[in-house]
Amino acid sequence: MKKFLVVLSLCLIGALLFRTQNFWPKAPVFESKPDGSTSEKELKNRKSDQPINVNKQVRRVQTLGGLPGHGPMLTWEESESGVITKTYQLTLNKTVTEVVAENSGAPVLGSPEFEAWAKEDYLASVLLETNLVEVKEIFEDYLAEKPSPYFYSGIREAFVFRSKVNNLKNADLLLAAEQWRDQVALHSIADLVERQKKLEEIKERLNQEMNRIALDLADAPEEFKQRMSRLYGEFPKSILQRLMSIEITAEPKEWGKP
Repeated sequence: MKKFLVVLSLCLIGALLFRTQNFWPKAPVFESKPDGSTSEKELKNRKSDQPINVNKQVRRVQTLGGLPGHGPMLTWEESESGVITKTYQLTLNKTVTEVVAENSGAPVLGSPEFEAWAKEDYLASVLLETNLVEVKEIFEDYLAEKPSPYFYSGIREAFVFRSKVNNLKNADLLLAAEQWRDQVALHSIADLVERQKKLEEIKERLNQEMNRIALDLADAPEEFKQRMSRLYGEFPKSILQRLMSIEITAEPKEWGKP
């Protein structure tokens, strides 16, 4: 086990050094751009504390700096039925589309059924992830002056959000170690032309995977705020910042799974 940790540490250190030699792309600048949500007019006309408890067709765009269409970009669309379509423009030549449909048997966010399940989930999960107590305290402070029947629903959504961010950050670290290992393996290729070809393949794959992780990291807070607005109306930035400071490492269970 100690040998494994030493090797992994060396890989991560090597990866960080390798970044400084211009093999790794520069860290992207996150930029969030709203893009013509069909419910935008309704959002302007309703009161800030009036929640949205039904699905509305929503579209937003995340870019890593620059303008849409001029760099890595994520187009996130949700239909009225709750089907989510994510289109990733990872590089000039690589586009990936992912379609996610909600579990047909799962309760809908903003329903009494979801709230009841969220409470059960909290009582079970807090035994494994004690930092959920801090999440609960934040929602107690937030909802003290505006009570809501969806108290535990918010905690559940925050649990999923913070776990997702933690998993994405871990994926980025593992990717760094993997790419360093691949780069070291290039030295075993004697033919310089073949070595350069393999190097370009590694760089292209690295760019794609890092861009996807970065886009998901940039979009995670926007997705969370959108779901919070359906429960409570306008969601304060100060509450989001407090939630962002809490470390969550446990995995939230999915509906219907033990």
